[in-house]
Amino acid sequence: MIERRKQTKGKLCATYARTRKGKELEKEYAALSKEIKKNVRKDHQAYADKTASEAQAAANQGNIKGVFNAIRWLTKMHSQP
Repeated sequence: MIERRKQTKGKLCATYARTRKGKELEKEYAALSKEIKKNVRKDHQAYADKTASEAQAAANQGNIKGVFNAIRWLTKMHSQP
């Protein structure tokens, strides 16, 4: 899907935006971008839910370090490289 979006963007840049084909490519690119962003949000939510369930399991086992790491990630306090 991302590759199709890149190809559409390349075609769009190669054509004039005011032509009929250019407008169709703009619509296709916008639709692909919207779909990709929706999938990214869904994947991120699934990962956050998985991390929260792991934190809950760690809390039930008494693993404080696991709970802290999961909460730190969920609250975006983790350092980014």
